[in-house]
Amino acid sequence: MIAGHYRLVERIGSGGTGVVWRAVDERLERAVAIKQILTQPSLPAGEKEIVRQRASREARNAARFQHPNAIVVFDITDHHGDPCLIMEYLPSQSLAVVLSSQGPLPLPQVARVGEQVASALVAAHRAGIVHRDVKPGNVLLSENGTVKITDFGISKAKGDVTLTATGLISGTAAYLAPEVARGAEPTPASDVFALGATLFHALEGEPPYGTNPNPLALLYAAANGQLKQPRNAGPLTDLLLSLLSFEPEDRPSMTDVRDELADFAEFGDGTETTRMLATHRPAGRRAAPTLDRRAAQADISTSEMMAAAATISEPDLPPVRPAAPGSPPTRSHRVAKPEPEPGPNRRPLLIGVGVVAAVAVVAAAMFLMFSPPKTNSPSQPGNSAAASASAQSGSSSAASAVGQTKSVGAVDAQQAIDETQNFFDLLTESDASEAWSYLTPAAQQLYGGQQAFKSYWEQNRVMGYNTIDVASGATSTDGSVTVRVASVDYKGGQSKSANLRFVKGNSGKLLIDSDTRA
Repeated sequence: MIAGHYRLVERIGSGGTGVVWRAVDERLERAVAIKQILTQPSLPAGEKEIVRQRASREARNAARFQHPNAIVVFDITDHHGDPCLIMEYLPSQSLAVVLSSQGPLPLPQVARVGEQVASALVAAHRAGIVHRDVKPGNVLLSENGTVKITDFGISKAKGDVTLTATGLISGTAAYLAPEVARGAEPTPASDVFALGATLFHALEGEPPYGTNPNPLALLYAAANGQLKQPRNAGPLTDLLLSLLSFEPEDRPSMTDVRDELADFAEFGDGTETTRMLATHRPAGRRAAPTLDRRAAQADISTSEMMAAAATISEPDLPPVRPAAPGSPPTRSHRVAKPEPEPGPNRRPLLIGVGVVAAVAVVAAAMFLMFSPPKTNSPSQPGNSAAASASAQSGSSSAASAVGQTKSVGAVDAQQAIDETQNFFDLLTESDASEAWSYLTPAAQQLYGGQQAFKSYWEQNRVMGYNTIDVASGATSTDGSVTVRVASVDYKGGQSKSANLRFVKGNSGKLLIDSDTRA
């Protein structure tokens, strides 16, 4: 018995630093998984304290966000001096176990697994958490088809203190991004690479750096970007190589990874899907370097590698499994994608934005602006009156026009919901330049210009949102559809609902014809 009410039932796995148990919470009468982190009696007091801090950080970070594709941590307790994490129990196998027993998986299945893992990582990144150890051993495949990521043991959130000794690298060498192998701090782009390496393993039967049993050799290959060429990725090859780009800024955002994998999982791996992925690919993504170019980009000496030591993760603990009765949970803010419309789509949020591009955007915005704003102080979230008062010159005529743009055809309700998610994802990621293209000219004119739009959303940044659905009676006779977002969270802690009217433009692209200001 642990903590007086967790009764251990069976040992379901063990690793280098702990053991995982299936247990019963006798107070709440539910199955749980308990990860007991073992500390050796001979371990110095200072190192024991670091182990406890890591366990606390894992519990804290896992509790900071909840997502249908991430294992929930319920509690943390202590048993004879060893930290114990109390988690949901999921009857499952890890992707590592499945690959070991079955070999490479078919493309559609890999896409479905990757889409669900990416969806959880999008939520983690929005919460300011970098997982730092995405790998097959931490991806759980449940009996009902749900996929969940677990083990935030070395994840780090903004504001966390460093618990890894100076000069050490946390992670699993076979899936490390090159910059992390060289000693850089992990970022969301590092998780993108690790997910790419995990999907590579699922498709090819081995990690992209190979299966050398020497961790230092793997670390050397990682630092130099010495990847194998994928042979089984088919139409996903381009996306896979973009995830595995040597430079972090060449990788797509986790949001774009999720969406492209969802497209593939829905439409399959036929010729039409190949065309759709090429057409649907976000604008602005740089082509992934060829493997030959990667070798030219990276050059780290053996002596440099010998100076770095990698803290390789413990052997994969089996899936930490939580109860998952019934059908797989659905996302509150995501629906199945409709047949994609032609034209531009989302582009990845680049870590570094080029100076030339920034200057060009500013110059274009200044050129398009007929007159300067009347005020430089955008309204705070929740203050629509203040926002209207601070609208740029010309906004009064726009206000009368917004909501009156005619739709050239009937708007698909599910597509409108999906585009609403895309719009708020871009604002969440501070990608206002792309979000601007979602507005009709009338809706754009409310801001006075693209630069004013960008400034407004820098000051009123969207921090999160939930529950998107079609408003009651929202389908109009003119073909437009109104979508309601139950709650949008803004910088500063304020929240409010939003209604977006969608019309179909001449190009077939859905556009927002309403006042989108907070």
